[in-house]
Amino acid sequence: MEISAVELKTIMNKIVAKRTDIKTDGFSSETCRTMVNLMDVSLIFSLSCLQSIYKKNDLDNSGTMSTPEMRVAFKDAGFTLNNTIYQLLVARYSDPDMTIDFDNFVGCLMRLEMMFSESLKDLKHLNYT
Repeated sequence: MEISAVELKTIMNKIVAKRTDIKTDGFSSETCRTMVNLMDVSLIFSLSCLQSIYKKNDLDNSGTMSTPEMRVAFKDAGFTLNNTIYQLLVARYSDPDMTIDFDNFVGCLMRLEMMFSESLKDLKHLNYT
């Protein structure tokens, strides 16, 4: 069964619209395209797993994560990043007030997963693993 990014966006936005404990402006087309592309690769995290990580690390229950909360959430999701990479991700995915909403959190982790899985494929292809 195939789903388009537009269809996924509609479904995801209906789901998160019912949630009052998670803040988002809705899933962007970019995030949904990334999710659709990752379905072909290997989606390690289910949406419920990502939601659990997000909620666990939203320590102040604001519905968004601060940058320190985000660092711990990345580790919980299996990504230990150096400061430079972390700062680049914060600059790319956080709002002007330096918080990250659920849509941007999912989009960021999906892209990280895609990059890491592609890098691992390249290493296997070159017999480095």
